[in-house]
Amino acid sequence: SNMWKKLQRGLAPLEKGELEQLRKVFDRIDKNCDGVLCLNDLKATCAALKHQPDKGELEEMIWEIDETLSKTISYDEFELMYRRVRSDRTGLEPRTMFNLVDFMMNDNNGDGRIEVDEAIQLMFMRYGKEFKDEAIASLFNGQTENGNSLSYNQFLEHLEQQKDHGSRRKDLDKLRAVQ
Repeated sequence: SNMWKKLQRGLAPLEKGELEQLRKVFDRIDKNCDGVLCLNDLKATCAALKHQPDKGELEEMIWEIDETLSKTISYDEFELMYRRVRSDRTGLEPRTMFNLVDFMMNDNNGDGRIEVDEAIQLMFMRYGKEFKDEAIASLFNGQTENGNSLSYNQFLEHLEQQKDHGSRRKDLDKLRAVQ
């Protein structure tokens, strides 16, 4: 519809393969197959990933991207969230749901862990030849031999470390600017 076209204006287009994978992840989270994601879908998904969400985390995940205030997430809202974060250069877009989706897109075989070769496939699909081996090395803490894998909780820890590292770098830049 028109509203979604307007909201998507200026956002990077996605490759067909990436869109198909995004749809697959939406359907994997939609446990009761009613075409929208609700709190129970998210609870069941987190349980399957052995992730214990903080109080209010899942409600916030829905609230962050629920454009229509239905307390559920439609596929349009889901894709819009994903494209917003993928196009985000500021780091200010809410990422709680994106992190879950990102993990599940990496976990192509759906076993609840990301293997090195799965992560490389997704990076390559997203960034083509521009993707950096360092990104994979950093994700797996330098342990990139085949057979290494990450759980969802380890993946979230990695993102936290990246964020801390990023904000420390920004603080250093500010200090340099002051001197």
